[in-house]
This record gives sequence, structure tokens and C-alpha cells, in this order.
Amino acid sequence: MPKNKNQDYRFKIIDKYMRSKQGYSIKDLTEIINSSLEDDGKGPVTDRTIRNDIQNIQNGYPVTIIEKDGKFKYEDSNDSIDKFAINDEERNVLDVARQTLSILKGTPFFDQFDEISTRIMGSAVLRSFDTDSSNYIQIGEGGFDSGAKWLHIIYKAIIERKTLAIRYKPFEGELKTRTISPYLLKEYRNKWYMVAHARELRSEEKTNVFKLFRVESVLESNEPYIYDEHFNALSYFKYSLGVFHSHENQPQLIRLKFSSGLKSLIKENPIHASMKIEKEDEAGLIVNIYVYNTPELKNMIRSFGSACTVISPDALKVEIQNDLKLALENY
Repeated sequence: MPKNKNQDYRFKIIDKYMRSKQGYSIKDLTEIINSSLEDDGKGPVTDRTIRNDIQNIQNGYPVTIIEKDGKFKYEDSNDSIDKFAINDEERNVLDVARQTLSILKGTPFFDQFDEISTRIMGSAVLRSFDTDSSNYIQIGEGGFDSGAKWLHIIYKAIIERKTLAIRYKPFEGELKTRTISPYLLKEYRNKWYMVAHARELRSEEKTNVFKLFRVESVLESNEPYIYDEHFNALSYFKYSLGVFHSHENQPQLIRLKFSSGLKSLIKENPIHASMKIEKEDEAGLIVNIYVYNTPELKNMIRSFGSACTVISPDALKVEIQNDLKLALENY
């Protein structure tokens, strides 16, 4: 990357001649640059300086410089240092992003991202990705259908506000066609979900959550796009512990007590964005969360076993007690 005005000046000259299809030798470039520097009243540079400049351009910009018969040029004559430059920290961020999105590998969404990132960074920068990145970053991958294959077409429809026709099979239900206006995509536990308006559903439930792994086909539709003016992407899952959303139920204040052995874990990993600590002492931790009373909430509570106790509301306490009694009957 340029460190001073003279170097920046040289880089611009080298960039100009690197775009030539004929290529230039180190000696040619040195003479050209020294002639320009002399005209501007600046001191000459050596072949070694120009060689280092070429290496620095290669390492710091989204270009690929090739050498043939002692002459240097860009592999792609459309390359330029004026397009985009990234530093080491930015390069690492993009590396993490690529590895994180590897869970979508094989989908049009990932392929498009991969193409864009490659175009931004250039093959010279991406050399660092040729190593076994699993030594440094590991992303959980399941051997199941996450629904990711539909992300590209649905995301495009959301951005462009286009209607889609999907073939959808609910759990233990029949395969049906739904005419949808998609609003939001959400990932949860390595599976993808979509919030969309569906014409065929009852009026009070037209905006619903669809599991993408239950979608069997997606086609574009000529039906007009319908946008629910009451829909808010930021608040739709505000009171959810996962992907459940309730149209008719209201969120409730849930008070939970965790044993002392879980205090640090719960404080470091809040169970919900609304979580507030009510009390902390040697006996344990009491927290408040404001969420829907859903199967996801009860599953979460049961997952902590005897280390978590429902203080209120009483209805939830009774539900957990009944669930535990039924579970004991199996043993």
C-alpha cells in the first residue's frame, strides 16, 4: 500500500502501464518513471525500487500481475489499483465471511457471493484462502436439507418486491400451492425460514413463517405483490425464542431461577435479548424475560433440568410440572 507521495506517484504510473497488453520490463518502467520524476524535479529510483513497487501493488490491490519474457502486465487489462484496495484486517474479515457462508456452498447465493468476493480481492489476495482454512475456522454443517437452495430466488423477490408461487408441505400436512409475497429470511439452528404474506391463508394469519426445507418448488408469479403495512422486520421475532411468532397471543413476563452453578453461563449467554437480572446471590440467579409462551420456551426450560425453576407465571409452572410428570411415567 502507498506510504508516501512519491510511492503513490510511482504506483499510478506503473498501474497505467500494467494495463497495456504488451507488458513492460523493470528497466522500461524504471526509465519511464525516472523521466516523469525528472520532469517534476524529483530524484531518480532504481530497478530494485520498481520491482518492490510491483510486488507491493500485487500484494495490496485487487490485481493479478503476470510476467512473461521479463515483461510485466496485468493478467486482466481491465484491472486497476483505482478499483478497490483492502488491508490485512479487511482481508481477514472477508475470509471469515466466506467461511461462515460456506454452509450455503453449492447454492446460487454462495456462488454469487464467491464471485463478488473474488472480483473484489483478486486472485492474488485470495491465495491465502488456498490453505486448509478448517484449521482456523470451522462452521457447523448438517447432513440435512436446510432450505438454503431457495435463498437466492427468495432474497431477490424480497428486494424487488416480487410475488412467488411455492409448493409447500406442512408437517404431517398435504402438499399445497401458496401464492406468497416474501418479507424476511431468518436462519435458526442451521435451518432457514421465511416470513411471507400468503393469499390462501385465513385473513388473520396471512403473514406467516414458512420452513424453507419444506418447500418443494419456487416459481415466479404474475400476481401483484402485497405488503402488510403492519409487518416490521425488526420486531417480528422480538418476543420469540427461535422462529415461533404468535398473531393472537401476547408476550408474557417470565421469571426463572437458575442454580448457582449456572450463574456465569447465563450471564455470559443471555437466553433472550430481553433478559434482565432480578436477583443474584449465593443461591443462584433470578432473571426476567419477556417472550411468548411457546413450545420453544418450554423446551429451553426443560433443557436445563433441575438447574432451572419457573417462578412465574403459574400457568407456565403447571405446564412444566405436567410435562415432567409425563416424562417420569416413561421410566
